[in-house]
Amino acid sequence: MCKSLYNKLVPKADSNALRIVLDICHEANYAKRDLPLRIRQLIPAFRYDRTIERWVGVREPPIDALIKGIANAGLKKQLRERIAATDWNFPASAPGSLLVLHREIKKKGIKSALVGATGGRPLAFDAVLIDASTRTILADPDSVKAIPKHLETIYEISRRKVGTLIVTNDPAEFRNLGRSLEKLGFVVDSEIIAAEAIGTDWLASGTAMTPDWKPDSRTMVNFKIKATDEQAAQLARRIRRIVDAVHEEGPGVEEPFIRAQHLVLRASLVPGGLSDALSSDQSGWSPLVNQLDFQRIETLIQDVLTQGGATSQRKQISDVLGDIRAHLATCADATPLAANLKSLVERHVIKEKGEMTVVIFSRRDTEIAHQYLARSLAEKWDAAYGRLRLLSLPDAEKTGLPATDNKHRLIIVGLNPKILRFLVTRKDIPLHTSLLIPTHQAARMLPQIQFLGSMEVFKAYRGRLVELKSHLESSLGNVPDIESIVRAYDTRLPAAAHQSGGAGAADPAAYRLFLEDGRCISISGSVFRYAGLDDAGFHRVSAKDIQAGDSVFAMSDDLRDEVETMLATEFSGGKYTGFRSALDGYRVIMTQAIESQYPDASVAERISAIQLAMGTIEPAHASLSSSKLRYWLSPPNQAEDETAPHFARDKGEYLTFCRSLSIPEAMAEQFWGFIRKVRVDNQQGGRQLTSLYAEVLLDPDSSKIYRGIRPETIQMLQSKALDCVVQVVRIEPPATTRMN
Repeated sequence: MCKSLYNKLVPKADSNALRIVLDICHEANYAKRDLPLRIRQLIPAFRYDRTIERWVGVREPPIDALIKGIANAGLKKQLRERIAATDWNFPASAPGSLLVLHREIKKKGIKSALVGATGGRPLAFDAVLIDASTRTILADPDSVKAIPKHLETIYEISRRKVGTLIVTNDPAEFRNLGRSLEKLGFVVDSEIIAAEAIGTDWLASGTAMTPDWKPDSRTMVNFKIKATDEQAAQLARRIRRIVDAVHEEGPGVEEPFIRAQHLVLRASLVPGGLSDALSSDQSGWSPLVNQLDFQRIETLIQDVLTQGGATSQRKQISDVLGDIRAHLATCADATPLAANLKSLVERHVIKEKGEMTVVIFSRRDTEIAHQYLARSLAEKWDAAYGRLRLLSLPDAEKTGLPATDNKHRLIIVGLNPKILRFLVTRKDIPLHTSLLIPTHQAARMLPQIQFLGSMEVFKAYRGRLVELKSHLESSLGNVPDIESIVRAYDTRLPAAAHQSGGAGAADPAAYRLFLEDGRCISISGSVFRYAGLDDAGFHRVSAKDIQAGDSVFAMSDDLRDEVETMLATEFSGGKYTGFRSALDGYRVIMTQAIESQYPDASVAERISAIQLAMGTIEPAHASLSSSKLRYWLSPPNQAEDETAPHFARDKGEYLTFCRSLSIPEAMAEQFWGFIRKVRVDNQQGGRQLTSLYAEVLLDPDSSKIYRGIRPETIQMLQSKALDCVVQVVRIEPPATTRMN
């Protein structure tokens, strides 16, 4: 490029900014010849700030990453001054610039941005790139639905030939967008790429494929499918009707009902009892407890009603809330999904003395299933344990499935795009495979499977796809209003609610960062901020230096599972042992109090007596579930490896429980203080473990643990880290100062 310009072999245009950029590349290469040159260092980036209606640049031009490598200070200053004097810093004229519009922008904002914004010049852009991937759909589905209308506005403003590329890895969105664009008169040229991208969700494969590459045909699989929990789907459908009815009243009224809908659907995914799910989540990094906190959601709904919102739906809301309470109470001991899983284990493993492998989506849910089966099978668990293997999906992808025969069963729990890819592309899926799928997941995935099965590019997988489609259609044949269930599954929290997400008990000495996807993370030390300007896109910065609008790395549960699988260390299960002795001592004291109050009584007899006593002391606690009390009284068999205190999260419930055991109030207060300390330590330990994973993933030079791991594995995980970059929308400083 440099020779072509300077020798005037390309006389069509001359750019002073580009000449200076090439000078900088030359000087940087001359000063440090092993310095890697990246195309992104030559792409100036600007984003449109909707609050001030201006295009704003990044903190420093990307080209500065090259200038930093020049040792001569005087030369660096001269080059920076030359760059500053050109049109490099103006979006309308910067060579090859990337202009970014926020996904939530409206028609008025697009017009303002493209005609030059406040104090700018009209933009002569050449191409439009739109992200319609799963990540964007989950964050804000309305922004993806608005793509056709946005393109109409963009084409109207440009008044010139502009090419557009829309990329999605969601089959349903691929189909829907194509139809919507064609209805508006756009000429759509679409292409589906089949890539067996092992260990990644990216559209492209992690390894290079030849242009004529095609996947090998897969053997047929006889799927047996059980759609579970139709009641949850019906409840979600009823809540959806309320959401639709109050939509015009704004996000503040709509949000609590969407949260209630999510709770019902999330509860049906638990492969155990809700009591197992809540008691297993002690580390502080998982949002599961917050997702299943119906009391908090009910309070939000009551606040809406108190303020005069949703008045037309008061009767429907009252009925739905009552049914949700009843449904959650039924699921406390076991969800329908869990009950079906237990039935299969009892039949094939215990009665027929066969072997079974169960693949569950996440490691957290695998632990919940383990706890539930151990609790519910009681003395039968010891006999079943040796012939039953529970695997998370990341573990199954990494280690593969065991050899199976007629006496070995494979059970898949749940169905989403990742599990679908696992089922249709893996060569070691056995001939007879059973699936347990919540009804709403089955309804959501059926249209995608129908679409994929009709595509020629997926011919190698067509046999399995058609088999899945046939059994899903049969299992959902008697479920009414499938489309409404799918809509309920797809509904996400409105953008206005992104700042209201909670994070459970918070460390008072930590910064609370509220993220644009609704999460809230607590940071007491440093966090990785994403710059995206040079080769080291992630930079460790102190939490106090983070500002609203910065993009930070917030590790997802999925990525954490994959890093744990890669490291395969002793701490991968999230076990912290710093307070084991004190915790054991506390349990001994509490066990003695229970034995003293109810000597020679069975667990069931103790539960009944305690329920009666608690209801007498405090009527509000009369409905405490037996499964919760059973967990308090009988910690799991693996308690010696656990760090949970195995008692209430609610202080009122706990003090009433202690009073029923005749424990003095002062001692009960001390017990509660200890429980709270254990939980805070658990949460801090969870945050520290996640921080360690982030350190290993994003700053390998500082960690010897990386040695021996293949570079391509590291690159794959680091590419996934980009999916965990989230913008900070609000910051709460610490309530107290940490004392060392």
